[in-house]
Amino acid sequence: MSEKKKVLIIGAGYAGIEAAKLLDSKFDVTVVERKKTFFHCVASVRVAVEPELVPQVYIPYDKLLKNGKFIFSSATEITPNHVTLEDGQTLHFDYLVIATGSNVLAPFKAPLNLTNNRDIQQYFDNFSNQIKQANKILIVGGGSVGVEFAAEVYDKYGKDKKITIVHSGSTLVNDAMAPKFNNMTLKSMEKRNIHLVLNDRIALPESVRESLNSQSALLPTPSTATYTTEKGEQIEADLLIWTVGIKINSEAYTNSHFQNSINQQGQIKVNASLQVEGFKNIFAVGDVTDTKEFKTAFNASTHAKVVAKVIEAVNKNSNKLPTHTPSKPVMILALGKSDGVFQLPNQMVMGSFLSKLLKSKTLFIKKTWEGLGNPKQLNFN
Repeated sequence: MSEKKKVLIIGAGYAGIEAAKLLDSKFDVTVVERKKTFFHCVASVRVAVEPELVPQVYIPYDKLLKNGKFIFSSATEITPNHVTLEDGQTLHFDYLVIATGSNVLAPFKAPLNLTNNRDIQQYFDNFSNQIKQANKILIVGGGSVGVEFAAEVYDKYGKDKKITIVHSGSTLVNDAMAPKFNNMTLKSMEKRNIHLVLNDRIALPESVRESLNSQSALLPTPSTATYTTEKGEQIEADLLIWTVGIKINSEAYTNSHFQNSINQQGQIKVNASLQVEGFKNIFAVGDVTDTKEFKTAFNASTHAKVVAKVIEAVNKNSNKLPTHTPSKPVMILALGKSDGVFQLPNQMVMGSFLSKLLKSKTLFIKKTWEGLGNPKQLNFN
């Protein structure tokens, strides 16, 4: 029996775990991941108001693979034939999958420097307590995270909180969504008495930008203040939450080896088979790719399925490789536990019944645990 070819996967987010699972039986799979547990970030907006959910969104990796292995470390350099880790270890590969993903601003992800479970629980307890004590909450950024978070706060506290969203766009979430989706989202905010300031912005302080780059601690400091938008509107709040900014985790591959394969945003240029431009055995999946589609957990998992098939085809010397067709705008916007807006790829838009059934009620927590092999829940006390 011939020796299995080596597949090295850098990053174990939604794309990385799916690729690893699909390739585990036919290849010698190694996954490099800096965090020792999977963080189900889809549910992070609910954890902010229900910190008792923390043990349900930090999921161990130990049941994901039956044959392959994890190395908990950071990749410091990716080259065409090997990857160097932070401890100097060198890993060679036959096939490489870059799935390093992206970072968003804390407080919805615990800072990277928090590795102790008790400290992570305390972090979310503190954030939740700040929300509970606040009377006027200002959310800067009306994308899906900002809107879902606003709905979660309202779902928990009702009219006890005055919530304002400042958003630079003319429509909430994303202007690529269908008009009906946009209208339903707008009405959902209005019925919750959430004040919207559209086509305006509040400048991102350098300290906040640095926190985004490093994913360091950014728990807001509760204090009553008046914030002025670029157009001059003054908003009083005692808690400011930033839900803007996404940073591509590109540090390991922004070197001379890939300088012609990276765009200005730090995303990797890929072909229809998700091969990195200029390389047949190196692939990119998820948020790090330059595919023209929403960067969602669903699309990241779809990338992984395609790449798994492509690697199998390349390994068999096939001249016909599977391809990925970028997804049209599709989204389930969860608005608390019993409401939401769902847009299908054909631009058909559905309301709360389907949204609740598919996402809003559980935020895919049970499904994600199943996808990771139903490991034993960790203790965060």
